[in-house]
Amino acid sequence: MYYFIPAWFKNNERSFYNVAKPWYRDSKKIEFDDSINQIKMFEQAGTAVKLLIIGYMPNLRSFLQRQELDETAYLSIFDELQGISLQGTRRIMVNDLKFPTDAEFVYTPFRIMVYHKEQLYAKVDIGTLGEILTVTRPTKQYVFDDRGFLSSILYTTAEGTPLRQEYLNLAGEVRFIEDLQSGKVQIAPAFLKNFKYSEYENIQALVTEKFNQFLQQVTNEDAFVLAAGGQRTKLALEQINGPKIIMSYFTGRNKELAPLQAEPVAKAYLAVADTQATADLIAPLYSAEKIKVVTPFDTRLRLGHSQRLAKDWLLFLVDEIAASALDQALSQILELMRQQPKLGLELGVFRRDDVNLHNLRAQILTKAPDFKVTLPDDEKEAENQLEEKKYAGEVHLFYLDTENEIVRALDRARVLIDLGTPPDLYAQIAAISAGVPQIVLHAEQLVEHEKNGLVLQGNINNLTKAIKYYTQELKYWNEAMMYAVAKISELTGGNLAKRWQTWLEQSE
Repeated sequence: MYYFIPAWFKNNERSFYNVAKPWYRDSKKIEFDDSINQIKMFEQAGTAVKLLIIGYMPNLRSFLQRQELDETAYLSIFDELQGISLQGTRRIMVNDLKFPTDAEFVYTPFRIMVYHKEQLYAKVDIGTLGEILTVTRPTKQYVFDDRGFLSSILYTTAEGTPLRQEYLNLAGEVRFIEDLQSGKVQIAPAFLKNFKYSEYENIQALVTEKFNQFLQQVTNEDAFVLAAGGQRTKLALEQINGPKIIMSYFTGRNKELAPLQAEPVAKAYLAVADTQATADLIAPLYSAEKIKVVTPFDTRLRLGHSQRLAKDWLLFLVDEIAASALDQALSQILELMRQQPKLGLELGVFRRDDVNLHNLRAQILTKAPDFKVTLPDDEKEAENQLEEKKYAGEVHLFYLDTENEIVRALDRARVLIDLGTPPDLYAQIAAISAGVPQIVLHAEQLVEHEKNGLVLQGNINNLTKAIKYYTQELKYWNEAMMYAVAKISELTGGNLAKRWQTWLEQSE
Protein backbone atom coordinates (compact mmCIF):
# COMPACT_ATOMS: atom_id res chain seq x y z
CA MET A 1 0.00 0.00 0.00
CA TYR A 2 1.17 3.50 -0.86
CA TYR A 3 -0.01 6.12 1.64
CA PHE A 4 0.03 9.68 0.32
CA ILE A 5 0.24 12.59 2.76
CA PRO A 6 -0.40 15.76 0.72
CA ALA A 7 0.30 19.40 1.59
CA TRP A 8 -2.99 20.90 0.41
CA PHE A 9 -4.39 24.21 1.69
CA LYS A 10 -1.41 25.52 3.60
CA ASN A 11 -2.29 27.72 6.57
CA ASN A 12 0.60 29.70 8.02
CA GLU A 13 -1.28 30.66 11.20
CA ARG A 14 -2.80 27.25 12.00
CA SER A 15 -0.83 24.35 10.53
CA PHE A 16 -3.61 21.76 10.96
CA TYR A 17 -6.57 23.98 10.02
CA ASN A 18 -7.56 23.91 6.37
CA VAL A 19 -11.00 25.36 5.73
CA ALA A 20 -11.49 26.27 2.07
CA LYS A 21 -11.63 29.96 1.25
CA PRO A 22 -14.57 31.28 -0.76
CA TRP A 23 -13.81 31.63 -4.45
CA TYR A 24 -13.96 35.44 -4.47
CA ARG A 25 -11.25 35.65 -1.78
CA ASP A 26 -8.94 33.18 -3.46
CA SER A 27 -8.51 34.29 -7.07
CA LYS A 28 -5.93 32.34 -9.06
CA LYS A 29 -5.92 29.48 -6.60
CA ILE A 30 -4.30 26.60 -8.45
CA GLU A 31 -4.86 23.35 -6.59
CA PHE A 32 -3.07 20.85 -8.83
CA ASP A 33 0.22 19.54 -7.46
CA ASP A 34 2.56 16.56 -7.42
CA SER A 35 0.41 14.51 -5.02
CA ILE A 36 -2.63 14.72 -7.31
CA ASN A 37 -0.59 13.58 -10.30
CA GLN A 38 1.09 10.73 -8.43
CA ILE A 39 -2.12 9.37 -6.93
CA LYS A 40 -3.78 9.26 -10.35
CA MET A 41 -0.81 7.51 -11.92
CA PHE A 42 -0.70 4.85 -9.21
CA GLU A 43 -4.45 4.28 -9.38
CA GLN A 44 -4.25 3.84 -13.16
CA ALA A 45 -1.62 1.16 -12.55
CA GLY A 46 -3.94 -0.70 -10.18
CA THR A 47 -1.61 -0.04 -7.24
CA ALA A 48 -3.23 0.12 -3.79
CA VAL A 49 -3.34 3.78 -2.75
CA LYS A 50 -4.75 5.60 0.25
CA LEU A 51 -4.82 9.29 1.10
CA LEU A 52 -3.91 10.16 4.66
CA ILE A 53 -5.31 13.57 5.61
CA ILE A 54 -3.64 14.89 8.76
CA GLY A 55 -5.19 18.37 8.79
CA TYR A 56 -8.75 19.52 9.42
CA MET A 57 -10.34 19.63 5.95
CA PRO A 58 -14.15 19.78 6.10
CA ASN A 59 -14.22 20.52 2.35
CA LEU A 60 -12.08 17.54 1.35
CA ARG A 61 -14.73 15.79 -0.81
CA SER A 62 -15.37 18.90 -2.92
CA PHE A 63 -11.63 19.27 -3.47
CA LEU A 64 -11.24 15.61 -4.48
CA GLN A 65 -14.17 15.91 -6.87
CA ARG A 66 -12.62 18.94 -8.59
CA GLN A 67 -9.42 16.94 -9.07
CA GLU A 68 -11.27 13.77 -10.21
CA LEU A 69 -10.06 11.91 -7.12
CA ASP A 70 -13.48 11.39 -5.55
CA GLU A 71 -13.13 7.58 -5.81
CA THR A 72 -9.80 7.58 -3.97
CA ALA A 73 -9.80 5.90 -0.55
CA TYR A 74 -8.79 8.18 2.30
CA LEU A 75 -8.38 8.30 6.05
CA SER A 76 -8.93 11.60 7.85
CA ILE A 77 -7.28 12.01 11.25
CA PHE A 78 -9.86 14.64 12.21
CA ASP A 79 -12.72 12.31 11.28
CA GLU A 80 -11.23 9.89 13.79
CA LEU A 81 -10.84 12.63 16.39
CA GLN A 82 -14.40 13.86 15.89
CA GLY A 83 -15.85 10.35 15.83
CA ILE A 84 -17.23 10.74 12.31
CA SER A 85 -18.00 7.69 10.20
CA LEU A 86 -20.11 8.70 7.23
CA GLN A 87 -20.33 7.19 3.75
CA GLY A 88 -23.03 9.21 2.02
CA THR A 89 -23.56 12.95 1.73
CA ARG A 90 -26.46 15.35 1.75
CA ARG A 91 -26.62 18.90 0.46
CA ILE A 92 -27.38 21.53 3.08
CA MET A 93 -29.47 24.34 1.62
CA VAL A 94 -29.96 27.84 2.99
CA ASN A 95 -33.53 26.86 3.83
CA ASP A 96 -32.14 24.22 6.21
CA LEU A 97 -30.46 26.91 8.32
CA LYS A 98 -32.23 28.73 11.12
CA PHE A 99 -32.65 32.47 10.58
CA PRO A 100 -35.28 34.92 11.89
CA THR A 101 -38.56 34.45 10.04
CA ASP A 102 -38.50 38.05 8.79
CA ALA A 103 -34.85 37.92 7.62
CA GLU A 104 -34.03 39.25 4.15
CA PHE A 105 -31.55 37.54 1.81
CA VAL A 106 -29.30 39.19 -0.78
CA TYR A 107 -27.79 36.67 -3.19
CA THR A 108 -24.48 36.85 -5.06
CA PRO A 109 -22.84 33.92 -6.90
CA PHE A 110 -20.67 32.89 -3.94
CA ARG A 111 -22.10 34.65 -0.88
CA ILE A 112 -25.51 35.25 0.66
CA MET A 113 -25.95 38.30 2.89
CA VAL A 114 -28.63 37.88 5.55
CA TYR A 115 -30.23 41.04 6.99
CA HIS A 116 -32.56 41.35 9.96
CA LYS A 117 -34.22 44.63 10.88
CA GLU A 118 -31.98 46.42 8.38
CA GLN A 119 -28.84 45.14 10.13
CA LEU A 120 -26.38 42.57 8.76
CA TYR A 121 -27.22 39.35 10.57
CA ALA A 122 -25.00 36.74 8.90
CA LYS A 123 -22.86 36.01 5.86
CA VAL A 124 -23.19 32.63 4.15
CA ASP A 125 -20.19 31.68 2.00
CA ILE A 126 -20.74 29.22 -0.83
CA GLY A 127 -18.18 26.93 -2.48
CA THR A 128 -17.60 26.44 -6.20
CA LEU A 129 -19.84 23.34 -6.20
CA GLY A 130 -22.68 25.17 -4.46
CA GLU A 131 -21.95 23.75 -1.00
CA ILE A 132 -22.23 25.92 2.11
CA LEU A 133 -18.75 26.57 3.52
CA THR A 134 -19.41 28.79 6.52
CA VAL A 135 -22.05 30.93 8.17
CA THR A 136 -20.44 33.94 9.86
CA ARG A 137 -22.08 35.91 12.68
CA PRO A 138 -20.50 38.86 14.56
CA THR A 139 -18.67 36.66 17.13
CA LYS A 140 -18.88 33.13 15.79
CA GLN A 141 -18.47 31.21 12.57
CA TYR A 142 -20.23 27.93 11.81
CA VAL A 143 -18.03 25.65 9.69
CA PHE A 144 -19.86 23.04 7.59
CA ASP A 145 -18.55 19.74 6.29
CA ASP A 146 -19.27 19.15 2.60
CA ARG A 147 -20.93 15.84 3.51
CA GLY A 148 -23.78 17.84 4.97
CA PHE A 149 -23.34 18.57 8.67
CA LEU A 150 -22.05 21.23 11.05
CA SER A 151 -18.42 20.32 11.75
CA SER A 152 -17.15 23.00 14.12
CA ILE A 153 -17.84 26.43 15.60
CA LEU A 154 -15.19 29.15 15.68
CA TYR A 155 -15.67 31.81 18.38
CA THR A 156 -14.09 35.24 17.94
CA THR A 157 -14.06 38.69 19.50
CA ALA A 158 -16.23 41.40 17.96
CA GLU A 159 -13.09 42.52 16.09
CA GLY A 160 -12.60 39.03 14.63
CA THR A 161 -9.75 37.74 16.81
CA PRO A 162 -10.08 33.92 17.12
CA LEU A 163 -10.74 32.73 20.68
CA ARG A 164 -11.60 29.05 20.55
CA GLN A 165 -12.91 26.34 18.24
CA GLU A 166 -15.37 23.61 19.19
CA TYR A 167 -15.15 20.42 17.12
CA LEU A 168 -18.39 18.45 16.87
CA ASN A 169 -19.54 14.93 16.08
CA LEU A 170 -22.46 14.05 13.81
CA ALA A 171 -24.90 14.55 16.68
CA GLY A 172 -23.67 18.11 17.17
CA GLU A 173 -21.96 17.25 20.46
CA VAL A 174 -18.67 18.94 21.31
CA ARG A 175 -15.84 16.35 21.25
CA PHE A 176 -12.95 18.69 22.02
CA ILE A 177 -12.20 22.41 22.25
CA GLU A 178 -9.11 24.17 20.94
CA ASP A 179 -8.16 27.32 22.85
CA LEU A 180 -6.75 29.58 20.13
CA GLN A 181 -5.14 31.91 22.65
CA SER A 182 -3.11 29.36 24.64
CA GLY A 183 -3.11 26.61 22.02
CA LYS A 184 -4.28 23.99 24.55
CA VAL A 185 -6.91 21.39 23.64
CA GLN A 186 -9.55 20.27 26.15
CA ILE A 187 -11.44 16.99 25.71
CA ALA A 188 -15.17 17.13 26.49
CA PRO A 189 -15.98 15.05 29.63
CA ALA A 190 -18.40 12.77 27.76
CA PHE A 191 -15.62 11.59 25.43
CA LEU A 192 -12.63 11.18 27.75
CA LYS A 193 -12.72 7.41 27.15
CA ASN A 194 -11.77 7.99 23.49
CA PHE A 195 -8.52 9.78 24.31
CA LYS A 196 -5.45 9.17 26.47
CA TYR A 197 -5.56 12.53 28.23
CA SER A 198 -8.13 15.13 29.20
CA GLU A 199 -5.93 17.99 28.01
CA TYR A 200 -3.25 18.37 25.34
CA GLU A 201 -0.53 20.98 24.99
CA ASN A 202 -1.68 21.83 21.46
CA ILE A 203 -3.59 20.44 18.49
CA GLN A 204 -0.43 18.81 17.13
CA ALA A 205 -0.14 16.66 20.25
CA LEU A 206 -3.71 15.45 19.79
CA VAL A 207 -3.17 14.75 16.09
CA THR A 208 0.08 12.90 16.86
CA GLU A 209 -1.71 10.58 19.28
CA LYS A 210 -4.28 9.57 16.66
CA PHE A 211 -1.65 9.37 13.91
CA ASN A 212 0.40 6.92 15.98
CA GLN A 213 -2.69 4.77 16.52
CA PHE A 214 -3.06 4.60 12.75
CA LEU A 215 0.61 3.66 12.29
CA GLN A 216 0.05 0.51 14.35
CA GLN A 217 -1.81 -1.02 11.40
CA VAL A 218 0.93 -0.16 8.87
CA THR A 219 3.54 -2.76 7.86
CA ASN A 220 7.13 -2.38 6.71
CA GLU A 221 5.96 -3.45 3.25
CA ASP A 222 3.97 -0.24 2.93
CA ALA A 223 5.38 3.06 1.69
CA PHE A 224 4.60 6.69 2.51
CA VAL A 225 4.80 9.47 -0.06
CA LEU A 226 5.11 12.80 1.74
CA ALA A 227 4.61 16.16 0.05
CA ALA A 228 7.58 18.11 1.38
CA GLY A 229 7.04 21.34 3.27
CA GLY A 230 5.01 22.22 6.35
CA GLN A 231 4.29 21.06 9.87
CA ARG A 232 2.18 18.08 8.83
CA THR A 233 5.04 16.62 6.80
CA LYS A 234 7.45 17.20 9.66
CA LEU A 235 5.10 15.42 12.08
CA ALA A 236 4.77 12.42 9.76
CA LEU A 237 8.53 12.18 9.25
CA GLU A 238 9.12 12.22 12.99
CA GLN A 239 6.59 9.47 13.72
CA ILE A 240 7.03 7.01 10.83
CA ASN A 241 9.55 4.26 11.52
CA GLY A 242 9.91 1.12 9.43
CA PRO A 243 7.90 1.75 6.25
CA LYS A 244 9.74 3.27 3.30
CA ILE A 245 9.43 7.03 2.91
CA ILE A 246 9.44 8.94 -0.39
CA MET A 247 9.71 12.72 -0.23
CA SER A 248 8.07 14.66 -3.07
CA TYR A 249 9.11 18.21 -4.00
CA PHE A 250 7.06 20.56 -6.18
CA THR A 251 8.07 23.94 -7.62
CA GLY A 252 4.75 25.54 -6.72
CA ARG A 253 5.27 24.68 -3.05
CA ASN A 254 9.02 24.32 -2.44
CA LYS A 255 10.83 27.48 -3.53
CA GLU A 256 13.45 27.87 -0.78
CA LEU A 257 15.83 25.44 0.89
CA ALA A 258 15.72 26.86 4.43
CA PRO A 259 12.21 25.62 5.41
CA LEU A 260 13.02 22.16 4.05
CA GLN A 261 16.15 21.83 6.14
CA ALA A 262 13.99 21.59 9.28
CA GLU A 263 12.51 18.30 8.09
CA PRO A 264 14.28 15.09 9.26
CA VAL A 265 14.73 13.72 5.74
CA ALA A 266 17.47 11.24 6.64
CA LYS A 267 14.73 8.57 6.84
CA ALA A 268 13.75 9.08 3.21
CA TYR A 269 14.59 6.37 0.69
CA LEU A 270 13.87 8.61 -2.30
CA ALA A 271 13.41 12.30 -3.10
CA VAL A 272 11.25 12.98 -6.18
CA ALA A 273 11.48 16.47 -7.74
CA ASP A 274 9.21 17.91 -10.43
CA THR A 275 11.99 19.76 -12.31
CA GLN A 276 15.76 19.76 -12.47
CA ALA A 277 15.73 23.18 -10.80
CA THR A 278 13.89 21.68 -7.82
CA ALA A 279 16.33 18.76 -7.79
CA ASP A 280 19.21 21.24 -7.66
CA LEU A 281 17.50 23.07 -4.77
CA ILE A 282 17.29 19.95 -2.59
CA ALA A 283 20.71 18.58 -3.58
CA PRO A 284 22.28 19.61 -0.22
CA LEU A 285 19.76 17.40 1.62
CA TYR A 286 20.34 14.09 -0.18
CA SER A 287 22.94 11.94 -1.83
CA ALA A 288 22.74 12.24 -5.62
CA GLU A 289 21.44 8.69 -6.17
CA LYS A 290 18.35 9.38 -4.02
CA ILE A 291 17.08 12.30 -6.14
CA LYS A 292 14.84 11.51 -9.12
CA VAL A 293 13.18 14.00 -11.49
CA VAL A 294 9.59 13.24 -12.56
CA THR A 295 7.61 15.95 -14.38
CA PRO A 296 3.94 15.92 -13.31
CA PHE A 297 1.04 16.29 -15.72
CA ASP A 298 -2.70 16.67 -15.43
CA THR A 299 -4.79 13.75 -16.70
CA ARG A 300 -7.89 15.97 -17.08
CA LEU A 301 -6.45 17.19 -20.38
CA ARG A 302 -6.64 15.35 -23.68
CA LEU A 303 -4.34 15.62 -26.64
CA GLY A 304 -4.85 17.21 -30.03
CA HIS A 305 -8.29 18.86 -30.14
CA SER A 306 -7.16 22.16 -31.65
CA GLN A 307 -6.61 20.79 -35.16
CA ARG A 308 -10.33 20.04 -35.42
CA LEU A 309 -11.24 23.72 -35.13
CA ALA A 310 -11.73 26.16 -37.99
CA LYS A 311 -9.36 28.66 -36.37
CA ASP A 312 -5.89 28.25 -34.91
CA TRP A 313 -6.34 29.79 -31.47
CA LEU A 314 -3.39 31.36 -29.68
CA LEU A 315 -3.78 31.36 -25.88
CA PHE A 316 -1.84 34.34 -24.50
CA LEU A 317 -1.44 34.67 -20.70
CA VAL A 318 -0.81 38.29 -19.79
CA ASP A 319 -0.56 38.51 -15.97
CA GLU A 320 3.21 38.52 -15.47
CA ILE A 321 4.26 40.55 -18.52
CA ALA A 322 5.35 44.19 -18.29
CA ALA A 323 3.05 46.76 -19.92
CA SER A 324 5.60 47.73 -22.59
CA ALA A 325 6.31 44.10 -23.44
CA LEU A 326 2.58 43.34 -23.62
CA ASP A 327 2.05 46.24 -26.03
CA GLN A 328 4.93 45.03 -28.18
CA ALA A 329 3.66 41.45 -28.20
CA LEU A 330 0.10 42.49 -29.07
CA SER A 331 1.32 44.56 -32.01
CA GLN A 332 3.12 41.55 -33.45
CA ILE A 333 0.25 39.13 -32.89
CA LEU A 334 -2.44 41.42 -34.32
CA GLU A 335 -0.34 42.13 -37.41
CA LEU A 336 0.26 38.41 -37.92
CA MET A 337 -3.48 37.76 -37.60
CA ARG A 338 -4.02 40.05 -40.60
CA GLN A 339 -1.50 38.00 -42.57
CA GLN A 340 -2.93 34.67 -41.39
CA PRO A 341 -6.75 35.07 -41.20
CA LYS A 342 -7.06 31.58 -39.75
CA LEU A 343 -5.43 32.78 -36.51
CA GLY A 344 -7.56 33.73 -33.51
CA LEU A 345 -6.38 35.18 -30.22
CA GLU A 346 -7.56 34.36 -26.70
CA LEU A 347 -6.16 36.42 -23.82
CA GLY A 348 -6.40 34.77 -20.41
CA VAL A 349 -6.06 36.69 -17.14
CA PHE A 350 -5.59 35.06 -13.73
CA ARG A 351 -5.71 38.04 -11.39
CA ARG A 352 -8.85 40.13 -11.71
CA ASP A 353 -7.46 42.89 -9.50
CA ASP A 354 -4.40 43.45 -11.70
CA VAL A 355 -5.78 43.36 -15.24
CA ASN A 356 -8.97 45.11 -16.36
CA LEU A 357 -10.47 43.39 -19.40
CA HIS A 358 -12.21 46.56 -20.60
CA ASN A 359 -8.90 48.45 -20.63
CA LEU A 360 -7.26 45.54 -22.42
CA ARG A 361 -9.99 45.54 -25.06
CA ALA A 362 -9.55 49.28 -25.59
CA GLN A 363 -5.81 48.74 -26.05
CA ILE A 364 -6.44 46.08 -28.70
CA LEU A 365 -9.10 48.09 -30.53
CA THR A 366 -6.72 51.05 -30.73
CA LYS A 367 -4.34 48.83 -32.67
CA ALA A 368 -6.99 46.89 -34.59
CA PRO A 369 -10.32 48.78 -34.75
CA ASP A 370 -11.64 46.36 -37.38
CA PHE A 371 -11.23 43.34 -35.08
CA LYS A 372 -13.99 41.68 -33.07
CA VAL A 373 -12.85 41.82 -29.43
CA THR A 374 -15.23 40.11 -27.01
CA LEU A 375 -15.57 39.95 -23.24
CA PRO A 376 -17.32 37.08 -21.40
CA ASP A 377 -20.66 38.94 -21.21
CA ASP A 378 -20.62 39.83 -24.92
CA GLU A 379 -21.88 36.38 -25.92
CA LYS A 380 -25.32 37.16 -24.49
CA GLU A 381 -25.49 40.38 -26.51
CA ALA A 382 -24.41 38.54 -29.66
CA GLU A 383 -27.37 36.17 -29.36
CA ASN A 384 -29.71 39.14 -29.84
CA GLN A 385 -27.99 40.45 -32.98
CA LEU A 386 -29.85 39.58 -36.17
CA GLU A 387 -26.93 40.18 -38.51
CA GLU A 388 -23.29 39.26 -37.91
CA LYS A 389 -20.83 41.99 -38.84
CA LYS A 390 -17.69 40.93 -40.67
CA TYR A 391 -14.40 41.55 -38.88
CA ALA A 392 -10.76 41.33 -39.92
CA GLY A 393 -9.87 39.25 -36.86
CA GLU A 394 -11.28 37.75 -33.68
CA VAL A 395 -10.03 38.19 -30.10
CA HIS A 396 -11.56 36.75 -26.92
CA LEU A 397 -10.74 38.12 -23.46
CA PHE A 398 -11.57 36.23 -20.28
CA TYR A 399 -10.55 35.53 -16.69
CA LEU A 400 -9.11 32.16 -15.68
CA ASP A 401 -10.42 31.70 -12.15
CA THR A 402 -10.03 27.94 -11.82
CA GLU A 403 -7.92 25.11 -13.16
CA ASN A 404 -10.87 23.78 -15.13
CA GLU A 405 -11.06 27.06 -17.05
CA ILE A 406 -7.39 26.69 -17.98
CA VAL A 407 -8.11 23.12 -19.05
CA ARG A 408 -10.97 24.28 -21.30
CA ALA A 409 -8.88 27.07 -22.81
CA LEU A 410 -5.98 24.75 -23.60
CA ASP A 411 -8.31 22.17 -25.08
CA ARG A 412 -8.83 24.49 -28.06
CA ALA A 413 -5.43 26.21 -28.14
CA ARG A 414 -2.93 25.62 -30.94
CA VAL A 415 -0.13 27.45 -29.07
CA LEU A 416 0.33 28.75 -25.51
CA ILE A 417 2.15 32.08 -25.20
CA ASP A 418 3.38 33.02 -21.73
CA LEU A 419 6.04 35.73 -21.68
CA GLY A 420 5.93 36.18 -17.91
CA THR A 421 9.00 35.87 -15.71
CA PRO A 422 8.44 33.22 -14.58
CA PRO A 423 5.65 31.69 -16.68
CA ASP A 424 2.67 30.25 -14.81
CA LEU A 425 3.63 26.82 -13.48
CA TYR A 426 0.25 25.12 -13.77
CA ALA A 427 -0.29 26.46 -17.29
CA GLN A 428 3.05 24.94 -18.28
CA ILE A 429 2.11 21.57 -16.79
CA ALA A 430 -1.31 21.72 -18.42
CA ALA A 431 0.18 22.59 -21.82
CA ILE A 432 2.47 19.56 -21.66
CA SER A 433 -0.53 17.44 -20.65
CA ALA A 434 -2.53 18.68 -23.66
CA GLY A 435 0.36 18.45 -26.13
CA VAL A 436 0.20 22.21 -26.74
CA PRO A 437 3.56 23.80 -27.65
CA GLN A 438 4.62 26.76 -25.52
CA ILE A 439 6.35 30.02 -26.38
CA VAL A 440 8.25 31.52 -23.44
CA LEU A 441 10.60 34.47 -23.09
CA HIS A 442 13.46 32.82 -21.20
CA ALA A 443 14.76 29.27 -20.79
CA GLU A 444 12.49 27.18 -18.57
CA GLN A 445 12.81 23.68 -17.11
CA LEU A 446 9.47 22.57 -18.53
CA VAL A 447 10.04 23.97 -22.03
CA GLU A 448 12.61 22.18 -24.17
CA HIS A 449 13.48 24.38 -27.14
CA GLU A 450 12.13 23.04 -30.45
CA LYS A 451 10.74 19.96 -28.69
CA ASN A 452 7.67 21.04 -26.72
CA GLY A 453 8.04 24.76 -27.36
CA LEU A 454 10.24 27.68 -28.31
CA VAL A 455 12.34 30.00 -26.15
CA LEU A 456 12.56 33.61 -27.40
CA GLN A 457 15.97 34.05 -25.73
CA GLY A 458 14.72 37.19 -23.99
CA ASN A 459 13.82 38.95 -27.27
CA ILE A 460 10.10 39.59 -27.84
CA ASN A 461 10.88 40.55 -31.43
CA ASN A 462 11.19 36.81 -32.09
CA LEU A 463 7.52 36.23 -31.22
CA THR A 464 6.13 36.48 -34.76
CA LYS A 465 8.64 33.96 -36.06
CA ALA A 466 7.85 31.59 -33.18
CA ILE A 467 4.09 31.71 -33.82
CA LYS A 468 4.63 31.06 -37.53
CA TYR A 469 6.79 28.06 -36.62
CA TYR A 470 3.78 26.31 -35.10
CA THR A 471 0.92 27.66 -37.22
CA GLN A 472 2.07 27.82 -40.85
CA GLU A 473 2.51 24.07 -41.13
CA LEU A 474 1.58 21.09 -38.97
CA LYS A 475 5.00 19.41 -38.93
CA TYR A 476 6.46 21.21 -35.92
CA TRP A 477 3.16 21.27 -34.05
CA ASN A 478 2.84 17.50 -34.54
CA GLU A 479 6.40 17.02 -33.32
CA ALA A 480 5.58 18.95 -30.14
CA MET A 481 2.46 16.87 -29.57
CA MET A 482 4.31 13.59 -30.13
CA TYR A 483 7.02 14.73 -27.72
CA ALA A 484 4.30 15.31 -25.11
CA VAL A 485 2.85 11.86 -25.84
CA ALA A 486 6.25 10.30 -25.23
CA LYS A 487 6.72 12.26 -22.00
CA ILE A 488 3.30 11.29 -20.70
CA SER A 489 3.72 7.62 -21.66
CA GLU A 490 6.71 7.49 -19.33
CA LEU A 491 4.34 8.06 -16.42
CA THR A 492 1.14 6.27 -17.48
CA GLY A 493 0.13 2.67 -17.92
CA GLY A 494 1.79 1.69 -14.66
CA ASN A 495 5.20 2.96 -15.71
CA LEU A 496 5.49 5.49 -12.88
CA ALA A 497 4.62 2.91 -10.23
CA LYS A 498 7.13 0.45 -11.72
CA ARG A 499 9.86 3.08 -11.79
CA TRP A 500 9.23 4.02 -8.17
CA GLN A 501 9.27 0.38 -7.11
CA THR A 502 12.57 -0.15 -8.93
CA TRP A 503 14.06 2.95 -7.32
CA LEU A 504 12.94 1.78 -3.88
CA GLU A 505 14.51 -1.64 -4.41
CA GLN A 506 17.74 -0.05 -5.57
CA SER A 507 17.81 2.17 -2.48
CA GLU A 508 17.70 -0.74 -0.03
